[in-house]
Amino acid sequence: SATEPATKPATEPSTEPAAKPAAEPNTVFKAELTAAARVDALAAERDIALAEAARATELLAEARQVEALATAAAESAELEAERATELLAESRELETLATAAAATAEDEADDLRAERARVTGEGAALVAALADADASLAAAAAAAATAA
Repeated sequence: SATEPATKPATEPSTEPAAKPAAEPNTVFKAELTAAARVDALAAERDIALAEAARATELLAEARQVEALATAAAESAELEAERATELLAESRELETLATAAAATAEDEADDLRAERARVTGEGAALVAALADADASLAAAAAAAATAA
């Protein structure tokens, strides 16, 4: 009827924009779940990356400690090598001095042997001279006795 307000019967299609179908909230929910799962996955990846970064930092600190120890050991070895070189030089110097002292001692021993031989020779000459003197005295005593 024409006097009735214009109401659209429930069976007639609406001219207003159609509301999204009932399936859309389910799609939005699925999208939200997918996004939340992606955020969780990214957070897990971030946590793994942070743990790996922390471990890498620890490994770097350990590597620096090892490097410091290796440097100290190398410096110590270098000092020991320098000391060994100094000791070797001192040893060679002492060997040279010992060789010279041995040669000097040998020369002195030769001189002492020569002196002993000379003194022994002089001693033998004195003994012979004493024997001659004794013989001369004996001869003189005999001559004196004969003359008396």
